[in-house]
Amino acid sequence: MAAGKNAALTQTILAATAVENALTLSERKKLAKQAVDEVVKQEQRAVHESDLMTNSKAAQNAALDLLGQAAKAAIEQAEDATKVDELAQSGQQDLVALTVAKKNSYATLRQVAAKDLQQVAGDANRLASEKQEEVTAIQAALQKVFALIDRQKEQSAVKELDVLSVYADQLANRTIHAGVEKLSNRKEAAEQTVAALTKKAEATINQDASLADAEKVDQKNAFEEAAKAAEKRIAQAGDADQVHQVEEEAQTTLSSLHQAMAASRAYLQEKTTSAAEKVENNQNLSASEKAERQEAIQTLLHNAFRHVDDQRTVEAAKAAIDDFDFDQALAEIVSDRQVTSLEDRKQLAMTAMTNSASWTKLVIEQKMGLSAVSKVERQSRIDDELVQVQEKINAETDVDTVNQLSRQFEKTLAALAKQKPARKTAPLTAAVNQESENDHQTSPEADLTASNQLGKSLTDQDKKEKRTWFRFPFLTGNRFFASAKKKQDSAK
Repeated sequence: MAAGKNAALTQTILAATAVENALTLSERKKLAKQAVDEVVKQEQRAVHESDLMTNSKAAQNAALDLLGQAAKAAIEQAEDATKVDELAQSGQQDLVALTVAKKNSYATLRQVAAKDLQQVAGDANRLASEKQEEVTAIQAALQKVFALIDRQKEQSAVKELDVLSVYADQLANRTIHAGVEKLSNRKEAAEQTVAALTKKAEATINQDASLADAEKVDQKNAFEEAAKAAEKRIAQAGDADQVHQVEEEAQTTLSSLHQAMAASRAYLQEKTTSAAEKVENNQNLSASEKAERQEAIQTLLHNAFRHVDDQRTVEAAKAAIDDFDFDQALAEIVSDRQVTSLEDRKQLAMTAMTNSASWTKLVIEQKMGLSAVSKVERQSRIDDELVQVQEKINAETDVDTVNQLSRQFEKTLAALAKQKPARKTAPLTAAVNQESENDHQTSPEADLTASNQLGKSLTDQDKKEKRTWFRFPFLTGNRFFASAKKKQDSAK
């Protein structure tokens, strides 16, 4: 059986050989050229189906055409059948080898470039802009070396190219492998920037003749807290971009916060100056009434300034003038309306103090740097103070004493809301300033966030009480409650 198959194969080979031997040299050359053309088309199809860029495909196809033409020209010059066959075989092999060599060079280059791209992407020391610069440089280097590979017309020429050296030469001036500024150095530089800006801001505050000493302290405290929050965020930053972002935000705040505060204070000052002139020119008021109202205007201005100086961001400082009905409060002070009854004065003073106490407790609840224990202690202190002052006012028969008690209560509330546990000042009372042994202050960053979010967390009722808190402290000791009394009477 096997012998029969071998005999048949032998006959087939002998028949094919007889056909080949019968071909003329010209016919043999024609078939050889056709074989070369088929391989050219085969390799060009492979190039077309690859993921190469259009210009690379065109360049490689052109090289295949040239190599195929050279092989066919050599076949045409052959003088015998044996030479034709040899040239046809070597020509086809060269075409395939050229495509394979280029493909291998591409793969090697891409592998190295991928590692470089990965290294750049994962480098925490670089800014995003710096990373993009390196990525662009890597991609440009790749395209240049790819173009060089594409232009080669023979396998040997491709192999002789040291593509990795050519690629490295293209990136010789880049910092992909040379390293960049360390993240720790960036952080240190950012912290130094924050410290320098804080120092500059404090110098500006010290030179501001429009600020009282206490107001300068308040503003410097605001800057110190903003700086501490920035320093903490810098320390926690995980890469160069985060450090850069915090540094830019800190520069904006520390460079412009005092200016924003000054602009808001100037606005408030202008409004109060106008109101003071109206009071002074009001012929319906006695000298003592004018004095009372001028005092109320200055108290309003002082507390409004205090609110502005307590802000920690430029946006908050600008918006602080809208946090309460400043214009309405001024209008009520300037108004001719009076409260003449002692009982009316007592009732309205108590209403004002109750509203002020409610808002102050809300302020303390949102207070930066206070523990839960300290907040409860201060809020309980307010309740106790309110009960005591109400009892005293109820027992009073003198209007001036009612006014004095009311004003003193507002000062106590202001002190409780304003005081910071970390500052070494004379204690308001032992109960106010004694911090619990377990009292842990919040972080500067959390303080800043709480300050910025305070307005967002308030309900409409909270905001109403907040406006009342700013207005009533300046009205309880004066004669400007007729409108409130009217509303109270109509509600009965």
